[in-house]
Amino acid sequence: MQGILKYHGHADHNWRTAYMPSISINNDAAYTITSVSFTEETTSDQLYINNQQIYDKQLDKVTHLLDFVRELGNSNKKAIVKSKNIFQGNPLAKGLGTSASAGAALAKASIGALLGVNAAEDQQLVSCTARLLSGSAARSAAGGLSLWMSYPGISHRDCFAVRLDIHEELQHLSMITIPIMSQIALKTEDAHASVTSSPFFQQWTKQRSSLIIQCIEAMSQSDLKAIGQIAEQDSMKLHAVSMTTTNNYPLIAWEPENIPLFHMCHRLRSQNIPVYFSIDTGPSIVFLTHTKHQETVMENINMLKLNVEIIPSKIGGPAKLISAD
Repeated sequence: MQGILKYHGHADHNWRTAYMPSISINNDAAYTITSVSFTEETTSDQLYINNQQIYDKQLDKVTHLLDFVRELGNSNKKAIVKSKNIFQGNPLAKGLGTSASAGAALAKASIGALLGVNAAEDQQLVSCTARLLSGSAARSAAGGLSLWMSYPGISHRDCFAVRLDIHEELQHLSMITIPIMSQIALKTEDAHASVTSSPFFQQWTKQRSSLIIQCIEAMSQSDLKAIGQIAEQDSMKLHAVSMTTTNNYPLIAWEPENIPLFHMCHRLRSQNIPVYFSIDTGPSIVFLTHTKHQETVMENINMLKLNVEIIPSKIGGPAKLISAD
């Protein structure tokens, strides 16, 4: 999942609701496969990620989501969750929305396992359930270019995402993913806590409604340039907010590779090649351009000799149930 109009900070941490609506696009450069089995053979939830058993806060977050599903199904059965992240690039890169993908997969699988296939086809239910693991998972579950509706005080059931590009309006969009590792052991969860202390946060939220409308209008007209402009500008706003909190350690998430990649993007635009970058809470970058410019952008990234992976990617779909085989 890659943010277009980002979200940062929780209006309600327990329910993972945001201060403002947001828009993102699913990126098929990475995805998650998750299986969930509810059983009476274990007395506590068990979580395995990439074949390694997990006991820390990640397990607590998974249990939080499972508790909600159990409440819906009037069940006390514990669950065995096995999850695997599939990457085309460096699995240690930060800022590619893997927690969003994981939340979408967990919600779809757990609802299907306990409540049945028909319940798992309720997109609103899956989206708002996925949000309980990671806010951005609400959008990841919806797929494509999706809008997550949220504001302080919103009810759980109303806080979900809907897909916007239902008529292939963005079929010519190319995403070029550059996975970059974080050298500061960045945890997005920690960054959410202090975001409202930035002097820029209130202004960021006030602009959101008009930008949501602009983004939807651009999508309806297949205006990739406008969507790219919105994504790049909001990327810089996100990081301006993160870098100006009153936290003793404000978040500076970029790595040395970021700056030459930013400059390359601006240089190509001066040569009439419409390419824009989007960067979430982390250093990894996704370039947005038209498919006809994909090779040119990739060649220019290579010319920088940054020793980074370059992954051409496309729009990913919603969370779906697949055969256990």
